[in-house]
Amino acid sequence: MMTMQAEALLLQGVEAAGKGELVEAARYWWQLIELSPSPPLLTQAWFNLGVLCNKSQNTRNAIACFENALRADEANHEAREQLALVLAEQGDIGNVSDASDASDAIGHLQRLVTDAPEARHHFNLALLLSRERAFDQAELHYQLALTLQPDHADALSNLGLLLAERGMTNEAIDCLKRAAASAPDNATVCVNLGGLLESTNQLDIAALLLQRAIDLEPEDALHHSNLAVVRVEQRDLAAAEAGFRQALALAPDFHGAAVYLAQLLLACGRYAEGWPLHEARFPLAAATGKPVLAVSDAPRWQGESLHGKTLLLLPEQGYGDEIMFSRYVSRLREMGAARIILLARPQLLPVLRSLAGVEVLSLSEAAPLPAHDYWLTSMSVPMYCDPSSIPAKLPYLQAPVDAVQTWAERLGPVTDKLRVGLLWQGNHLHANDAQRSLTDISVLAPMWAVEGVSFFSLQREKVETALDLQQFGSEIADFGDAAALLSQLDLVISVDSAYAHLAGALGKPIWVMLPACRTDWRWQYTGDTSAWYPGVMRLFRQTERGEWASVVEALAVALAERVALRTSGLKS
Repeated sequence: MMTMQAEALLLQGVEAAGKGELVEAARYWWQLIELSPSPPLLTQAWFNLGVLCNKSQNTRNAIACFENALRADEANHEAREQLALVLAEQGDIGNVSDASDASDAIGHLQRLVTDAPEARHHFNLALLLSRERAFDQAELHYQLALTLQPDHADALSNLGLLLAERGMTNEAIDCLKRAAASAPDNATVCVNLGGLLESTNQLDIAALLLQRAIDLEPEDALHHSNLAVVRVEQRDLAAAEAGFRQALALAPDFHGAAVYLAQLLLACGRYAEGWPLHEARFPLAAATGKPVLAVSDAPRWQGESLHGKTLLLLPEQGYGDEIMFSRYVSRLREMGAARIILLARPQLLPVLRSLAGVEVLSLSEAAPLPAHDYWLTSMSVPMYCDPSSIPAKLPYLQAPVDAVQTWAERLGPVTDKLRVGLLWQGNHLHANDAQRSLTDISVLAPMWAVEGVSFFSLQREKVETALDLQQFGSEIADFGDAAALLSQLDLVISVDSAYAHLAGALGKPIWVMLPACRTDWRWQYTGDTSAWYPGVMRLFRQTERGEWASVVEALAVALAERVALRTSGLKS
């Protein structure tokens, strides 16, 4: 009799749940549990309640219900699977908000793959292991999932991403191509494969895949932004702009798309449009967990009159950005600022203190902050200072006099040879460093065929090379030293780096080697000169991604011409 009553309550709950009467369904199942029926019915009741709680986002109660289901029947794989998945969600392994939940989730899935080795269990376990950065184990379980189900598109896709992270690009592409063949209508697979192909310069196929993702999920703003990024690399700038704008129309708070659009506009010289959009870098940084410089309690300057006012300027991003945007203090003085205080990182103090009309303080020692009326970060200044133009009077920085004397003695007497400084690698932490830096100095070897040149390394690290290269980089203590060393050279040849900006700000002839992939917005997309450093900077651009040979060949030709002009006594 009790078994029949319990079965009836179970069915009544199922019927109520099917009608959307969730409270009523829960009441039937609680009544069933109170009867203490045999394990199969008790397990099913607890399981059903767990599903209800999870749907209602009552996660903790869902966990308790699934645990009770397992107490009634430890071998119930369905309850164990649901418990593992809810624990994984509760643990939020990406942020590790509850490490014990994450560990428990993995433990339950590890038991499942032993007791019930199904493809989905291996996949879920691999997913959690990957999020905890246990990549070797994750790869193993993705492979086991594929052994059981070779066309498991998500396993193929995730395994492809994992292999790509490990630098196994060809194997990753193969995995993702198999995933796409298995699930041609899976937008995520299209995006993953498209992104990987973009990274390997297969832009046309990448664009087709990303367009396919848009066709499948037209309301997904990220798909539009992803395709727009590829359009930039293809130099289809009109399509790229339209894509970023569509992404923002679908998701107005999509800060990543706003920054991309801003950089596109700035690269096209559309400064009045670009600078305001570029402000999205702040909420983007906050959303991605990157530190944002703390500011004072004073109001942020937004273009108000500066007459009789003190403005505090704060640094942001890289050393090169600080050097590049320090030029705007001249514009601020013209706008009537009574006092400008520039906070700077210690490495830059010796050279930034040569700026006229500004107090430069060390960021590490400016506590408490000096009194001021407004504050602003340096890269936001152009938005309020005639954004359509660039203050580009050179030089606007000077090397410290004492350091100049020291380096003049260090390099020795001037000879007939052209002194050329070389920097072939930038900051390895830069997001695009793999594209903008050279693998090593041997790439530049063809320039040594030019007679009448002495080469000086500007790299901080000493390199082993058979090339005739004077190396003083390890003796450079800060940017004041760097500026003094540059002052003793006739020419600087550099990748996109802070030293390129320093040379330009000093008015020193500077040739910059630029990558074809993700060229920084400030150098625009075409041309061999820069509006930021007119008359002193010359740009040498890759024509194909990763191909530096033609750039070095052009540099060698230009170097020979410069030596010839010097020899003839003409101004070079």
